[in-house]
Amino acid sequence: MFIPTLLLTEPVDMEKSGLSMGEGFRDVIQKRAVNILQPGLIHAGGITETKKIASLALAYGIPLAPHIHATIGVAASIQLMASCTHTLAAEYITSGGSYDLRKILCGNCCMVDNEGYVPVPQEPGLGVRVDEEVLERFAVKG
Repeated sequence: MFIPTLLLTEPVDMEKSGLSMGEGFRDVIQKRAVNILQPGLIHAGGITETKKIASLALAYGIPLAPHIHATIGVAASIQLMASCTHTLAAEYITSGGSYDLRKILCGNCCMVDNEGYVPVPQEPGLGVRVDEEVLERFAVKG
């Protein structure tokens, strides 16, 4: 059974517990209250904080299955997962508004291929190249 956010030995309400930040993750990892860790890079405090969480999980032998969302957050999450040897899988929604918008704005960057994988972008930085003409089409004119 896979429960999004964390696979716990005891149920925890993530919103009420404050476990979306690094310190809460530290507690559940050290107490071995998780079997699979699912940090969301955007909610866990960004790239550096999520990498710290991932490193602690690795030290305790806990695999990652991150939650990936948001346009630039997808590229950051993919780069982070590629740097972690204990990435098991990822929760990545490939339908709907943000996925479609990402395809229009960024081409095939961070898109799921025919085999179900997302290739790690090779461009500098996060690997995202935004089509500025498309961006201008979506700009709010004031």
